[in-house]
Amino acid sequence: MSINKSSKISQIVPGVMNDEDKKKIIKIIETIEKEPYSIEFQNPVDVEGLGLLDYFNYVKYPMDLGTVKRKIKDSKYVMVQEALDDIQQIWVNCKIYNMEGSDIYKMAESLEKLFKKVQEAEQRQFDTMVNLLK
Repeated sequence: MSINKSSKISQIVPGVMNDEDKKKIIKIIETIEKEPYSIEFQNPVDVEGLGLLDYFNYVKYPMDLGTVKRKIKDSKYVMVQEALDDIQQIWVNCKIYNMEGSDIYKMAESLEKLFKKVQEAEQRQFDTMVNLLK
């Protein structure tokens, strides 16, 4: 039995996303969504409702957790790294638009750390499985 190394969830050279990868990324998103303040990142920014009229002057690629989940379920991502990059884009957007030290900025930093931690845990699990099969 061999492991397809292209399915590594956090590899540098991304592989084609398969059903197992989709499940892993959804699991990562659901872990993030368990955090109470993740609610701010689960849907697109309500630019009009919040009066953020200059938002799109700073944020060129809006992204949120709900959109990533939908794109995964709709098979809009071809490569694993595309989905991971979109998740990272959420934190980047927040930190571009909001002032460092603000509550929302701190929330993004915290969720970004969690994202990286969960992603690394998935990587370790994959590496352990590969080593067991050697």
